[in-house]
Amino acid sequence: MKIIKKFDQYINLSSFQTIEFSDGMLIFTAEFYGSYEIPQQDILSSNPSLSLGKELSLIIKKSHFNELKNQFDKFLLSEECLFDISKYIEVINLEEVNTDFLDTSSLDPMFVDIARIVVINQEASASMLQRKLSLGYNRAGRVVDQLEEANIIGPFEGSTPRKIHFQDIEDLDSHLRSLGLI
Repeated sequence: MKIIKKFDQYINLSSFQTIEFSDGMLIFTAEFYGSYEIPQQDILSSNPSLSLGKELSLIIKKSHFNELKNQFDKFLLSEECLFDISKYIEVINLEEVNTDFLDTSSLDPMFVDIARIVVINQEASASMLQRKLSLGYNRAGRVVDQLEEANIIGPFEGSTPRKIHFQDIEDLDSHLRSLGLI
């Protein structure tokens, strides 16, 4: 049995039919499609709320992509049972993004530029977008909702500022590329 470790999660590779590297991501596709979920016993995790659908995608740090690919290939051919990929993976991963509900055709025309401004300023609020970009309240609010749907910012948590999931433009651009926006 081949297991990979990602931070505090342990994932059984036999739960997936295919494993591929594509556009800065490591993508695992389950053997069954539709509503199939990987059984909890196939994910040994200290995070009991973890639930996966048919695909698990992990964003790989740009500087580590080739190294991880080589190390992963060696692991698959070796006799070892465990491979820790934590140092290769970005903290944010696409398993949290639900692209089924992200309608890219209805995104604001300035969405990519606004996403970059949010990451540069490490702040995301409708009032900040109104001030910096002279947007109306309704448009700024819609863009904030779109940023949340694209998993660029975290959900609304009362008076606590929204969490920005990216620290620099390169990581954001990698994420936007994976969504087909740039």
